[in-house]
Amino acid sequence: MDKLDEYKWWGKPGEPPQNLKIKKQLAELGLSPLKAVGIIRAQKYDVLLYDPDNPESCRPKRKPTEKQPTEAKPATAAKAKRGKASKGAS
Repeated sequence: MDKLDEYKWWGKPGEPPQNLKIKKQLAELGLSPLKAVGIIRAQKYDVLLYDPDNPESCRPKRKPTEKQPTEAKPATAAKAKRGKASKGAS
């Protein structure tokens, strides 16, 4: 595995450059992560950083095909139906 550049948390000396993004920021830009280019080490977890301008670091999200539904049904609705059916069976 390639060594990742290490940065400090934002607002401290050694913070990451503005162009590096976390996964949530990539999703907002319509991108999916591929390979991290940097890391911020924290006490509980590490934050991986990606470069949206680097094609090796991230790619555009896939578009849903015509066969895939445009909106997914909430999982809670399916669970509620199963719960009602099992209560009525006993």
